[in-house]
Amino acid sequence: MADIAMPLLVYPRQGIGAARLGDSPRAVREAVGTRVESTPAYERFGVRFPARDLFHGGALAVHYDRDERAEWIAATDPLPLRYQGLDLFQAGADTVLAHLARFGPVEEDAEEPGRAFRVPTLGLSLWRQEDPAVLKRALAEAHGEGERRSLRGDLARAAFFQQVAVYADE
Repeated sequence: MADIAMPLLVYPRQGIGAARLGDSPRAVREAVGTRVESTPAYERFGVRFPARDLFHGGALAVHYDRDERAEWIAATDPLPLRYQGLDLFQAGADTVLAHLARFGPVEEDAEEPGRAFRVPTLGLSLWRQEDPAVLKRALAEAHGEGERRSLRGDLARAAFFQQVAVYADE
């Protein structure tokens, strides 16, 4: 569970809260100043997984590149996370996307349509677990109240983003 009460601020192309892109693990850990759970880089089935640090019970993740510099910083709900006055987890996804579009074009991820979005000018990505359009179609075809109740719950969660990340230039 997150152990932070004050909102973390998003700094485009720089970081989230005190965690900064380009910093070493030591610098990130000192800046964030809370208990950390670290995982070294590893490879499995030919896929490289980067070294990472988790803070605030896993709600803030920092991934490091091969040179041990922060390359991706992500916050997940329930961390209070703000950008230009808007809480990115408490506001609905449509509101968040409209807000961010004021600062640059919003791109939908072709591999995860309806679920993942990027704002390249801000170096920002947003993700939610389900695509609301898919859930609405499933709800229209659902049989039984239990299935409909479950889909309505999924649809309510899909109205919000669950993860926001700042990333280094590719």
